[in-house]
Amino acid sequence: FGFVVIHDKDRSLVDYDAINDNTDMTYIIINLSEEFSMAKGETMDVTLFPSAGIKKTITLDAPLPMKQLVNLQ
Repeated sequence: FGFVVIHDKDRSLVDYDAINDNTDMTYIIINLSEEFSMAKGETMDVTLFPSAGIKKTITLDAPLPMKQLVNLQ
C-alpha cells in the first residue's frame, strides 16, 4: 500500500508512514493483484490500525465496473 499525502504538519506520513495526528489527511492506495476482483454489490472490510488511538474498520463497496476508485466515508 502507499499514501498520497494531503496534509501532514509533522511529516509523520512522509518520513515514517505513520498516521499519528487527527489532522493528518491522506489517500491510502491499496495495490491488489490482477486476479483480485469484486463484482458490483460485493464488499470488502479494511481495518486501519493507527499508531495511537482506536482502530477503524471501513467497508468498501464495489464500484461500478467503469470506475477505479472507492470512496472511504
